[in-house]
Amino acid sequence: MRAKTRAAGPPQQKRKGRADDFQKENDVTGSKLESFRRAVVFIDEVIIICYSRNDPQHFLTKVQIFYSMNKTNKKSDPPRICVIDGQGGGIGSTVIKKLKDLFGETVEIIAMGTNAIATAQMLKARANRGASGENAIVQIAGKVDIIIGTVAIIMAHSMMGEVTPKMAEAVASSPAQKLLIPLSQENVEIVGVTPIPLPHLIETLVQENLKNLYEPP
Repeated sequence: MRAKTRAAGPPQQKRKGRADDFQKENDVTGSKLESFRRAVVFIDEVIIICYSRNDPQHFLTKVQIFYSMNKTNKKSDPPRICVIDGQGGGIGSTVIKKLKDLFGETVEIIAMGTNAIATAQMLKARANRGASGENAIVQIAGKVDIIIGTVAIIMAHSMMGEVTPKMAEAVASSPAQKLLIPLSQENVEIVGVTPIPLPHLIETLVQENLKNLYEPP
């Protein structure tokens, strides 16, 4: 049950008002108040009054209800797709153009370049935002839903040394789904992969692999 929102006022008054409403609506009065801590936790629109020791299972049930209500009432964020490329940024730019044609603005595309030229090219292809360099890639890799790039982005010292060990580690260890194009200038051959022209690989990535993860509007 959602607590009623009182008239606007200082944050502390709002918090006290919401807590009072919650206590009345859930019959948390009189002696029952002794089993509650005085702390009230606010998570977005959710109010949780923490039990001290009594009836922890009931408390967990309340938390689950409030969490579900909050997720239901909150607009879901668009999927965040990170495209990583280096050198001239040609492959990344082509991927981003295809993504924009298919998904439009229903996804957020983040261009991450191992150098500034690659990032600039991907931004020209209409990426929503972008950044360059090792620290940017390390920081963003764990905060996106999908990472797209060639297989070189998980290989230290690839792209003529532009992919540093920290970059490769950040991408490989990221919880994001990784869609890797089997294309590399390094001395690496992926067994079982038939040589396919780059445009066909990108078409397959977008039309088949990515569609399995996210349906276009």
